[in-house]
Amino acid sequence: MGAVREPESGEEDALAILIADRDAGRADRLRGLCAAEFPGAFLLLVDDLESVRAVVSDAAWNLVVAGIADADEGTCLTALAGLVGDVPVLAVTENFPPAQMAALLAGGATEVCDLARGGAALLPYGARRAIERARSRQRNAELETRLAQAEHVASLNALMAGIAHNLNNPLTSVQAFLDLLPERWDSDSEFRGEFFSLVRGEMLRIRSLIASMMQAVAVPAGGAQEPWALAELKGELESRVRAGEGGRSLCLDFRIDDGLPRLVAAREAVRQALIILLDNAVAFSPAGGAVRLEARVDSRGGAEALSIEVADEGPGIPLEHRSRVFEAFFSTRSGGLGIGLFVARSVARVHGGALELCEDGGPGARFRLELPARAPAI
Repeated sequence: MGAVREPESGEEDALAILIADRDAGRADRLRGLCAAEFPGAFLLLVDDLESVRAVVSDAAWNLVVAGIADADEGTCLTALAGLVGDVPVLAVTENFPPAQMAALLAGGATEVCDLARGGAALLPYGARRAIERARSRQRNAELETRLAQAEHVASLNALMAGIAHNLNNPLTSVQAFLDLLPERWDSDSEFRGEFFSLVRGEMLRIRSLIASMMQAVAVPAGGAQEPWALAELKGELESRVRAGEGGRSLCLDFRIDDGLPRLVAAREAVRQALIILLDNAVAFSPAGGAVRLEARVDSRGGAEALSIEVADEGPGIPLEHRSRVFEAFFSTRSGGLGIGLFVARSVARVHGGALELCEDGGPGARFRLELPARAPAI
C-alpha cells in the first residue's frame, strides 16, 4: 500500500507526486501546475488504475492528483483511494456540480478542485492542504500510538504490583508450613497430608498467575505483516466455543462477512483477544443461550475501522462493577483471575484500537473491539 513520505528537513518541495488521468492533455496541464508550485518535486504520470497499482508500492508518495472527467470515473475514486492507502488524493474536475464534488469527497478524495471554477489558481492551495492534512493525521496517529503505549506501560506497572501481591499470599502460606515442617513431619501424619495438599494447590496457583502475567506482557505487535481477513478465524473461534460449552447446547451466531476490510493488527493478538471475549461469554451463558460475534465497518476519527462485537445472554455485569471490568485481578467469574479483559484491552490499545463494554441495558454483556482496518485489495 502507498505511504506518505516525509521530506527531509529543508526540502519541503522535494515531494513525490503521482498524477493519474486518462485525459493526456489535462494530465500534462496538471503536471505543469504541480511543477510550477513544487519545482523540486518528482512527478509521475499514469493513465489508469492498473498503472497506479504497478507503481504505488514501489515508492513513498506525498500526493496523488486524480483527474476525474465524469461521474463514472468518480466511482473509481474509492478504488484509487484504496490502492494508495494513507496517501492524500486531490481530485481535479471540470464543470462538476457541487453535489458531484461532494460525492468525490465522500468517495475518498482528501480535497477537490474544479479547473473550470478557478481551479488552476486554487490547485496549489488544495495540493498543499491535502499534504498537510495527511501529515497531521500521521502525526496524530503516532501520538495516539505513543499514548496507548504509555497507558499500556502504566497498566503493566499496576499489573506487576498485583502479581507481587498475589504471589506473596501463597508463598506466605507455604513458608508457614515449611517453618513447622521439621518438628511435625515425623509425628503428625495429618500435617503431612495438609502440607502436600497446600503446597500443591499454591504451586498451581502460582503457575497460573505466572502464565497470566506472561500472557499480559507478551501482547504481539503488528510488525510488518500483510493485512488479513477476520473470516480466517471464524472456524477456529467457533470450535473454541463448542469445546467450552460443556453440553449447554449454546446457539452460535457468528456474522463475519468475507468482504469486510482487512485488519492490520497482528493476527495472533486479535485471535487472543477474541478468545478471551468468547471464553467469558461462554462462561456466563445459560443452557441454550446465544453467543454472538458480529463484525462490521465503522469509522474512528475519519479512518476506517473494523468493529467486532461479542455478546452473550447471561446475567450481565452489575452497574457497580462496570467501571472495573478491565482492571487487573478484578473478576466476578468463579475461579477467574481477572487477567483476561485486561489483556484483551491491551491488545486493542497496542494496535491503535479500543475495547469497551457496551452499556445498552440489554440482557447479558456486550463488548465492542475496534481495530484499524484497510480496504480490501481491488
